[in-house]
Amino acid sequence: GGIGKTDAGNNNIVIAGKVGGTVVGGKIDNNSIKETDINITASNNNISIGNDVGGSVIGGEGKTGAADNNIKISGNVGGSVIGGKTVNGSASNNIISVTGDTKGDIIGGQTSDGETINNQIIASGDVLGNIYGGYKVVGENNNSGIAQGTNNTVTLSGNLTKVTGNIQVGDTTSGSGNKLN
Repeated sequence: GGIGKTDAGNNNIVIAGKVGGTVVGGKIDNNSIKETDINITASNNNISIGNDVGGSVIGGEGKTGAADNNIKISGNVGGSVIGGKTVNGSASNNIISVTGDTKGDIIGGQTSDGETINNQIIASGDVLGNIYGGYKVVGENNNSGIAQGTNNTVTLSGNLTKVTGNIQVGDTTSGSGNKLN
């Protein structure tokens, strides 16, 4: 989609056919970030793919926020699907809809140090990884994480017969308003 220095948002990607690799709506160029940069977001990206994707799909990948990204995939996904991914700040109001099978994880909003609120996931096919409405990366080298956030919604429907990994909509200890349909 778009690579920005402090803003990688408002990109629209519409692909009718198959995609062999990975699709990213907007991504911050980490090499161009200065210490004085405050608002470094990847938000308001829209991705619509009418067939299969060989790799992963990420709506927005920011440093201080990744919100309001929409992903709609009408086929199978060979990797993971992440609505919004950020280091700090909010990964919120991201919407994901996948009709086919997903070989990786489906994550509505992901952050290392922030919050995940109001993310929505609709999975209509089998998921061979985990499903997280909100996900917080923790641990050394960002290798592991936990469910996080409030008011996230995961809806499982259609031809979905199995989810191989965990299904966690949000934080089970301090989060509220998380729903699994």
